[in-house]
Amino acid sequence: MNNPFVSVVICTYKKRNSLQKAIDSVLNSDYSNFELIVVDDGGKSEIPKKGFKLIKQKHKGLAAARNTGIKNSSGEIIAFTDDDCIVEKNWLKEIVLAFDLNTSAISGKSIEYFDKPKQHVLWICNKFGRIKINSEKLKKNDFISVHGCNMAFTRKALEKVNFFDESFPYFFEEIDLSARIHKKKLKIKVNEKAIVHHFLNKNIKYGNNFEFIKFKYYFALKNFNSFFFFPLLVFNDFPVLLNELKDLIIFFTKKKISFFDLFRLSYLVFVSRVSGTKKFLLKN
Repeated sequence: MNNPFVSVVICTYKKRNSLQKAIDSVLNSDYSNFELIVVDDGGKSEIPKKGFKLIKQKHKGLAAARNTGIKNSSGEIIAFTDDDCIVEKNWLKEIVLAFDLNTSAISGKSIEYFDKPKQHVLWICNKFGRIKINSEKLKKNDFISVHGCNMAFTRKALEKVNFFDESFPYFFEEIDLSARIHKKKLKIKVNEKAIVHHFLNKNIKYGNNFEFIKFKYYFALKNFNSFFFFPLLVFNDFPVLLNELKDLIIFFTKKKISFFDLFRLSYLVFVSRVSGTKKFLLKN
């Protein structure tokens, strides 16, 4: 592509304190042919509008906010980062350079800051929703997935797969999109020179696993369901289930959670899987 127009979309909810830094990092890009769109997904705070297009909507979730950004964009390429990220100055230039006639999506390198910095270069997922980070091998059921805080698509590719599925308010929405791109035989490329720094909220709690597992089950059943699939999904997930219960017991023995929390979170470990299955059945 020769100097394509790029639309950058940042979605926010309840106006995180980090939003302005994310906006500034994009506006400071050394690639000039772009627009920035900020989608406020139901927030009530005022966002100073300067140098970007601001769109407000009722709270519908991240996938819906991303679709709103796409529908209000003009670019041949549509790139996404998050409101708790800082993109490097050459991020957009590297995204554009990575596209060629055979590429429909780009995923960059994301450096995540939580307990300690961790580099996410290659995301691979399989049909059971098992995510592997920086894996060296692609197995039979594996596909490359974009990373939500650092991804870009051609408009044609997004139209071909019918955008983000708004049934995923958050968690697995970008992996579901990647699976559908993969099924259409379109190409996802990784460019580790397109770098985003992702500053995760340190108040994330174990209970968020409920939504993660729920949408993992829904994702797997939605995209790969067949007559024998559900027992295979449960069997494949069994080691993960045991590991989650083991972690809870460790937290309890180290007095990081109470007996009540141990019981409550153990219950949620099972209910999340039932909820994802129920969501699929209700949709179908």
